[in-house]
Formats: sequence, structure tokens, C-alpha cells
Amino acid sequence: MSKQHDFQDNKNNLEIEDIEVKEEVKDQERTQNNIDKQLEPDQSNPYQEKFEVPLSLKKTFICSVTLLVVGLTLFILGFISEVAEVDPGRGITFWVLGGVVTIPGGYYSYQFYKAKKSHNPDERSNILSEIPEL
Repeated sequence: MSKQHDFQDNKNNLEIEDIEVKEEVKDQERTQNNIDKQLEPDQSNPYQEKFEVPLSLKKTFICSVTLLVVGLTLFILGFISEVAEVDPGRGITFWVLGGVVTIPGGYYSYQFYKAKKSHNPDERSNILSEIPEL
């Protein structure tokens, strides 16, 4: 009876050890899954990758943003000039100059914005290849 009892105790101990090992394996798998999730790019945020303007297009980027700001400023000055003064020719002059400056600045600023928000690198490189270098 002692042998049978010892056998039963050994069997129980083996089952308990087996359960403990399985729990440890599950814990390790959970930890590995958490690490994998942290290393993977977040699928819910496709824009997670940081966008930087390529060095060859830095001048173009600066010029396009500057043209956009100057053009919008000229539009605002044209509106103020139109409202404040009697001579309507001055306001129209600012509007025309603002339009001429804003169109290319706005277009290329929008192209840079599209490149920043693109979902894949191929699309981004296609957009950036269409922008001229200065």
C-alpha cells in the first residue's frame, strides 16, 4: 500500500509540476506577445512612421510654404485695402499678386502634405518625385 500511495503522490506531484510549467509557458507567451505588439507598427495608426522632407527638397519645401504665407498675406492686405480706401485698384492689385504667389505655393505645400499623409512608401516616393528640386 505504501508503494501505491507513493505512486499516487508522485503522480499528483507530477500533475502539479506539469500545471505549473504550463502556466509558466503561458506567462512567457503572453510576455512575448506583448513585446511583439510593442515592436510592431500600430495598424490602427498608419501614419505612425515619422515623415521628414528629403534633403534635396528642403529648399522647395521652404519656398512653397513661404509663397503660401506671402500670398495669403497679400490677399488679406488686398481685402483691407479694398475696404479701407476709396481707390478699388489698389485692393485688386494685392488680390492679383496674392493669387499669383499663392497658387504655386499652395499646390506644392499640398503635395508635401499628401506625401506626409500617404499610406505606403511607394505612394510617398511617387508624390515626392513629382516635386521639382531647387
